[in-house]
Amino acid sequence: MSFVPNVPLPMLQWDNPNKRKAFLEWKDFLSSFIVINNVQKEQIYNYMLLSSGSKGRDLFEAKQVSTEDKANPDKLWSMFEDYMVEKPNKWIQRIELQGMTLIY
Repeated sequence: MSFVPNVPLPMLQWDNPNKRKAFLEWKDFLSSFIVINNVQKEQIYNYMLLSSGSKGRDLFEAKQVSTEDKANPDKLWSMFEDYMVEKPNKWIQRIELQGMTLIY
């Protein structure tokens, strides 16, 4: 691997109130970092761990990431996305929609 020294490792901004934006930016920046530095697929887990900090480590431990999972970047990205990006609650949206009145 040839490491490009002037490209900083992007850090996940856990304190950003917009978790979706924080995740998407981190994913884009870290993906670029991985490409620029020719990081091997098996090493992506280590870079994700370093750039996500203590909370990322806690997430990996809570999800009980296996050795096979560590070699699967798509699964790792999904873990963070599931945690960071809120899913719409269709039941609440339906109740809110029923409560709306049309104004003509």
